[in-house]
Amino acid sequence: MYSIKVRRRGRILVPPQNHDWWVSHAQLPTVQINPEGPWRVYFSGRNKQGKSYVLYADINPDDEFRLISLHDQPILELGLQGAFDDAGTMPCSVIERNGITFLYYTGISLKSDVPPQAAIGLSSSPIGKALFSRVTNSPVLGVGPLDPYLVSSAFVERHNGAYRMWCVSGTEWTEVDGRCEPFYHIVDAGSDDGVNWMRSPVPVLTLDHAEEEGGLARPSVFHDVDGTHMIYCRRKRSDFRDGAGSYRLGYAFRPHDGQWQRLDRSIAFENPPVPGDWDYNMQAYPIVVPHDGGWAMLYNGNGFGQTGIGWASLSFSKVA
Repeated sequence: MYSIKVRRRGRILVPPQNHDWWVSHAQLPTVQINPEGPWRVYFSGRNKQGKSYVLYADINPDDEFRLISLHDQPILELGLQGAFDDAGTMPCSVIERNGITFLYYTGISLKSDVPPQAAIGLSSSPIGKALFSRVTNSPVLGVGPLDPYLVSSAFVERHNGAYRMWCVSGTEWTEVDGRCEPFYHIVDAGSDDGVNWMRSPVPVLTLDHAEEEGGLARPSVFHDVDGTHMIYCRRKRSDFRDGAGSYRLGYAFRPHDGQWQRLDRSIAFENPPVPGDWDYNMQAYPIVVPHDGGWAMLYNGNGFGQTGIGWASLSFSKVA
């Protein structure tokens, strides 16, 4: 087993003040690694109507992830009226293939009986270009027999010509503290082409009802010689909007040819945030990337990304 120490390093990006349309959030950082230059971080910003659009920033991984430049205009238009992504787009994973960047994203649509619906879309752009277009106008993974409520926040990797996805799947909508709230856990899927996906019928990680959990979100998966690691965020059923039940980091491990094991108590901050810090109330939507011979993590702080994007270094040690 492993013990993971997280050392907070600082903020990379804060949403600007007095922007002409972008009024809040820098949510769901999604990293495109460039071995020869700046890294690109896609994220979503919200307009006055609360609709999310994909933006990006370029950062220097060799200088504390320092912000180099910010592209503050949408790179992917919202879907046509009635489409799965006509009310918002939020990035979640990047794959490069044959000179093309493929950006998986969560598409948002509105419903009358519950808060917004979510499904997973796919867009593409030549590597290095700013604007993306849809690979298909329909979701690559949406509601269906195994996912009757929502799917979102996909992490996608390609290995030996095949694709694997870990993502969020809704288990129910229920009223909590007078509001209709989604419950969700983590599932996986496979694909030969990255477009047509087959969902595994058995969830990867499920809610701990003894802990009164309400959601497991934004899985980020990486591998080493011992097996497969996953860092994600987890919240309670109630008081999760910057309250005591807000998102905190979680951790799971799967040894080779073994089963996933939740080991949430094995991940902890070396320098925990204190009251007044940008990430004191919440640590959400982590994404883990290789960095400087080890691993780093980008994540959101308070308010689901209202206070911006920060980063931390990770150190692993084996325990008996």
